[in-house]
Parts: sequence; structure tokens; C-alpha cells
Amino acid sequence: MSVSPLIMLAVSTLAALIISVYCLYLGWFIVFQNLFYIPIIIACIYYEKKGFAFSVVLSFVYCSLILVSTKDTAIIMQALIRVCLFISIAWVITYLTMKRKQEEGSSKASELKFRTIFDMANDGILIADPETKKFIDGNKSICRLLGYSLDEIKKMGVMDIHPKEALPYIIGQFEKQSRGEITVSKDLPIKLKDGSVRYADVNANAVDIGGKTYTMGLFRDVTERKQAEGMIAEKVKELERMAKIMEDREDKILELKKKIVELEKATDRGQTTDQRP
Repeated sequence: MSVSPLIMLAVSTLAALIISVYCLYLGWFIVFQNLFYIPIIIACIYYEKKGFAFSVVLSFVYCSLILVSTKDTAIIMQALIRVCLFISIAWVITYLTMKRKQEEGSSKASELKFRTIFDMANDGILIADPETKKFIDGNKSICRLLGYSLDEIKKMGVMDIHPKEALPYIIGQFEKQSRGEITVSKDLPIKLKDGSVRYADVNANAVDIGGKTYTMGLFRDVTERKQAEGMIAEKVKELERMAKIMEDREDKILELKKKIVELEKATDRGQTTDQRP
């Protein structure tokens, strides 16, 4: 169970003040001073500018306790130096906290922008660990293409989305892309959740995420193009067969014409011979 920063701040401040008053009552001027660092650090980390203002007020409260408890110049000077130290530490912590939060905000904004572009892409996108070949992320388009939810995809790997008979070729292409030897692999068979197979061109690049290099693949569904190419190829073959048939027919017609001509000539020669006395 986590404790609220406000409760931690209140308890640490109250403890520092009570212990300070008790120590001063006993004539101790050194032991309790370090207790003020705790509420100052908590305030500046969780409340930034307001925390810094609180730390300044608390520092002067500490100084006031010393001034009320003693007239010793040396102790008062040490207290003033301590106040300056408190305020300096509070300023440094506040500055670092604000800078860290600003960087986190920029990082989150960049992350959100990347995620938005990532999910709005028409092409399916998968990010895989080149060593384990397991997927760590995917976009909405790849979920629609494969038929899996993102949670399901994150439990899968390269071997799970391709037909078994194509795996040796697929793994070889994936490893070449991971090494940067090739960028695009064309007409890769993709096995969907319902068992059907589609085809995709996969354009892969290395991406750095959290200091580790992953392989990001963009899947462009080319099933319709491949089917169209197959239909065109069939039509071409059919036309070639028809052309061959027509060519054969023309050859046969020419041959038949030759035979008719030869027959007519032979008939003419026979008639001429019969007419001689």
C-alpha cells in the first residue's frame, strides 16, 4: 500500500519540528538539524515550485527556533549557513525534478505521436526481437490483417504467422533483414488466424527501443495483386495456346492449299493427255 506524498510530508515535518523543540529544550543544537532534509526533499520532488516555497518557509522556521533558543553568535551563524544550505538543496532538487518531468513530458508526447502514426498506418507493422524472433508490438492494421488481437500477437513470433512449409525461406529472409543485408522481401505467404493464406511484401528496418535494437517490419498486403498477376499469366498462356493453335491451323491450311493446287495441276495434265489424237 503506497503512502500519499502529502502524508509523508506532513509526518516528516511534524517529526522534525517536535524533535527540534525537544532537542533545543535539552540544549542540543546539532542532532536534529538533518531531520529537516527529509521534508525538504519530499516537498521539492512531489510539489516542485510549491515544494520549494514550503522548503524556504521551513528553513526560516528552523532558523527562528534557533534564534529563540540561544543568543550564541556561533550557533546562530551556523544556523544561517544551514538555512542557506537548505534553500540551495531545495532549489537544486526542484530544478532537477522540473527538468526530469519536462523531459518525461517530451518523451511521452513523442511516444504518443509515434503511437498515433504507428496505429494510423495503412500497412501492418510488427516489431520483433531479432534474437528470439518474438513480437513485442504491432499496430491496428496488422491485427486486422492477421485476425489476432494485439495481446495475442505479443505472445507470438515469426514462426506463428507463416505456413510451415515456407518457414525455412521465411526465417532466412528475416535473418537477412535483421542483419541489414536486404530490406524488402516480396510475396511472403502469411497465415491468418482462420487458417487462410495471404501474401505480403515486407519492408524491414532496425529500430532502437529502450537501448535495444529490434526489427520493424511493414507488411503490405499484395494478395489481390498476386492474384491479378496469376490471372494475367493464365490469360497470357491461354493466348499463347490459341496463337499456337491458329499458327498450326494456318500451316495446315497452307499445306491443304498446296495439295489442292497440285491436284488441280495433275487433273489439268490428265485432261490434256486425253485430248491428244
